[in-house]
Amino acid sequence: MRILAFWVAKSGKPASVSGFEFSTASRLGLRVEHIDTESYQGEQLVKQYRVNSLPTIIALSNAGMVLQTWSGYDQPTAEQLGYYIERGY
Repeated sequence: MRILAFWVAKSGKPASVSGFEFSTASRLGLRVEHIDTESYQGEQLVKQYRVNSLPTIIALSNAGMVLQTWSGYDQPTAEQLGYYIERGY
């Protein structure tokens, strides 16, 4: 499973996004990809995943399927991420 974290680079690389602690994802063995929405690649991914607000966290299966999207203050908990890990995504 992969985690995409969409944010704006001007604010510096965050340790958390609205309560989502990247250290929690790391502790669970998840790879977090920080996506700067103002970069060329970031702009393409914003379109691809239809990101409408920041911050946005997207959980992807190993096959690239969107499992769940969290935006704004609604950020994933360790329990929510654990649900997908337990199921082998």
